Amino acid sequence: ALRYLHDECRIIFRDIKPDNIGFYRRYYPQCQCGYHQHPQQQHHRHNSSNIPSECTCYEEITKLFDFGLAKELKPKYRKSHPA
Repeated sequence: ALRYLHDECRIIFRDIKPDNIGFYRRYYPQCQCGYHQHPQQQHHRHNSSNIPSECTCYEEITKLFDFGLAKELKPKYRKSHPA
């Protein structure tokens, strides 16, 4: 998230702390783990089952909050840096 803000949006986020970082689960359109394919077993799972206890077909998206101290990186201050 910080790399995207800096490299793509030219914004410097200056208030990094745990309270300003969160995560969002973006679920895939099709469940591949088997959780949603066995609805009758969702509340009666056993540890020996290969069906997960919750759906794992998602990606975690990082979210940043509170842009009060963020600053736009002006063109005259931009310098290229090695990747």
